[in-house]
Amino acid sequence: MVSQVKRPPTNVIEPRLAPGRDAQRRIIASTLELLEESNFEELAIGDITSRAGMAVGNFYRRFKSKKALLPVLYEEYDRIFLRWTASLPDVEALHSPNVAERIGGLVGSVFAFFHDHRGLIRALHLNSRLNSKIVPVASGPERSKIYAQFADLIDRDGQIEDREALAETLMLIILSTAMETVLYPEQSPSANISVTEDAIIARLSVAMNALVEASLV
Repeated sequence: MVSQVKRPPTNVIEPRLAPGRDAQRRIIASTLELLEESNFEELAIGDITSRAGMAVGNFYRRFKSKKALLPVLYEEYDRIFLRWTASLPDVEALHSPNVAERIGGLVGSVFAFFHDHRGLIRALHLNSRLNSKIVPVASGPERSKIYAQFADLIDRDGQIEDREALAETLMLIILSTAMETVLYPEQSPSANISVTEDAIIARLSVAMNALVEASLV
């Protein structure tokens, strides 16, 4: 399980009673909903509390500012990400005996995940680069461990000498491409290319398969 980030007590007021915990859950749930409609920087605290059905004052009993939400949102993202990775065995293409089809299934699943949680991922992607303290301490090692597990998906027969490193490299390329394509479609470089997302996924899958084949012992 991903460990909880130690949040600065000056930014988040931890609820001790059930009503406070319920209010915090409603604030987080409302923020997640709104992030699929607007960017984090565009959200007002009044928007969040209105969606949660509470007064603005209730927000400040839990959080000192809007940015104080970010570490908590990152924890929520970690839980969402772990649920997604746990669901990957249900993707039919990932069971194909053909490695190219498995890679295609993985690329498509990553892009779908980014679309499903675009607002949340964008908010965390931008803000974690400005302030790395919002990232839970355990996120990095836990994420690396999960990425390394994709080696089993890529190389079932043990034909690649350094398959963990290859799997991590492929995931970096896939994730970076998904970020630019899904999170920032109206900004450069995505805004300056005419290739459709479906074509990007198809060609990225071909390129990833070529890297795998070039790495076979």
